Amino acid sequence: MSLSPFWINDKPIPVQKKVNSPVAEICKTGNRQIRPNFNETEIYSRSPDAPECHFQSDITLDAIQYLRTYYGVPFSLTSTFRTISHNNSVGGASSSKHLTGDALDGQPMQNRNLVLAHFRNEILTQGPVFQKLFEIGIRGFGIYNTFLHLDSRTNGGSKSYNGQTYALWDKSSYLANFDFGNYDPSNAVAASIQTESSPSFTDYVLGIPAEIGNATEQIFSGNDEDGYTAYSNNIKNPENSMLVFWLRILVTILISIAIIIVIQKLIKRGRK
Repeated sequence: MSLSPFWINDKPIPVQKKVNSPVAEICKTGNRQIRPNFNETEIYSRSPDAPECHFQSDITLDAIQYLRTYYGVPFSLTSTFRTISHNNSVGGASSSKHLTGDALDGQPMQNRNLVLAHFRNEILTQGPVFQKLFEIGIRGFGIYNTFLHLDSRTNGGSKSYNGQTYALWDKSSYLANFDFGNYDPSNAVAASIQTESSPSFTDYVLGIPAEIGNATEQIFSGNDEDGYTAYSNNIKNPENSMLVFWLRILVTILISIAIIIVIQKLIKRGRK
């Protein structure tokens, strides 16, 4: 893959900055299985002006695969490599690790509150999950109400572990008060190897598929270590919004009834 500039519609497409760690080449039209539970399409950049191919840190991919296996639930990758223009449009920091493909954001698609609350506790207490991610090479940890951030920065941060530094920011105002009780991910039975690109009907109704998760980039803006500020009041906790859930159920039922009525009328006309 060449990182030299190229042009589309007489406009230059920004090239990726130098990545800090071993990388996987991710292409827009690719269909390779990059990790057991993540294919090329899922990892490819969400930036509208992303190049045909870009790099993504192997460390971040190993880390999200570890979390997927550990928690036994699908993860939607809501942000991987970002172009400069896209990063600016979502309020990303000029030094964001997404610009080099050294960062990704992931959102659990099942048991989201439990998974994120447990993850938060593990990171803040430097528990076994933190230790494994640190061993893999993660040095940037971001915690939000609806997703998590991982990056493979090399310049560390204000926190330290075993004589090495790392960055940590916690923007999870909701998760801070969430009691995950006796939740034990080790008891979760992981499904057979599959990609996370086909959410179930329940996921669709709840609005947790990837296209909804991608909107998280528009919910946060500002200047913490990844360019995001505190949690927006626009979306408190979508998964707990039973009103939205039942409204979507109602709309789905009404649409189904309307389709049935139309089909019945067409059948009657055909008999005449």
